[in-house]
Amino acid sequence: MLYPDGLMLYRFGKAVNDTNLQNFGAYFFHKAGNFFDEGFTMADRLWNFAEMKNCDKEKGSEPLLKDVWLKSIELMVSRTGKGLFVASHGGHNAESHNHNDVGDIILFADGEPVVIDVGSGTYTSKTFSKDRYKLWYNSSAYHNLPLINGYQQQEGREFTAKDVIYSATPSKTELQMDIAGAYPAEAGIKQWIRRVRVEKKLNRLVVKDSYEAKNALKQLTQTFMTICPVDIQQPGKIFFDVAGKKVLMEYDAVKWEVKKEEALTHSPDEKRLEDNWNHHPIWRLLLTGKRLSAKDSFTYTFRMSKNK
Repeated sequence: MLYPDGLMLYRFGKAVNDTNLQNFGAYFFHKAGNFFDEGFTMADRLWNFAEMKNCDKEKGSEPLLKDVWLKSIELMVSRTGKGLFVASHGGHNAESHNHNDVGDIILFADGEPVVIDVGSGTYTSKTFSKDRYKLWYNSSAYHNLPLINGYQQQEGREFTAKDVIYSATPSKTELQMDIAGAYPAEAGIKQWIRRVRVEKKLNRLVVKDSYEAKNALKQLTQTFMTICPVDIQQPGKIFFDVAGKKVLMEYDAVKWEVKKEEALTHSPDEKRLEDNWNHHPIWRLLLTGKRLSAKDSFTYTFRMSKNK
């Protein structure tokens, strides 16, 4: 569980006249109890002290917004109202603090992580060097994205999502984008349309990928990252154990075979990852394509499951 600096959130919300952010800051101010950690600068401490009394007067609340669309960075957030939380984004691979992750998705169930973005490791000289994207957690191969003909996404402003379309209704939220442009030309992809659809009444997430390549693909894998214990024994079904509950992912077993591997190597630059995820193993689920062609589509459906 992450506990952001509630006082800083409160201050920022007040500065930009955002009552949602102010309430969120006050909520964490009362919840966390630790207002000044070791990483705070003297300026942070002084600004926080100045607002502590005002923040303390407000109870605060979690702003559980149903749908959010941040057009400038093409980020979508959606809740079903029945426990599922989904985020996805387009954008490009030259954003501030960038990871190569155009088209990535995350999924939480009842506030617990299911499909995750693992986040940033411990900063080292390599983090800020030409080898930044050789760090596995910065690469698209360890985000919830396809690896096409052995090629990952590349860094740079030109590697971007195209034809991004967002829509939201009371029953459905959807983000559609072409992520082919995030991959190098050597991947051989003309088009890769990803549709991330949150079906609120059915309480499920549906991810549909449709692609067209110059020639039949030679290799294709789809990654899903998680800290959940997973059961992959049943073809076409993956069960995530989420705090004693089950989330089911369904896929086409005719087209994919599945394996799992632990992503962590327990190197010094991974300490921050281990701490952030409370030292749970970080699993990489790999779906490997069995029947490859120059044109195809795949659907992955996630929903709460009471029984196996």
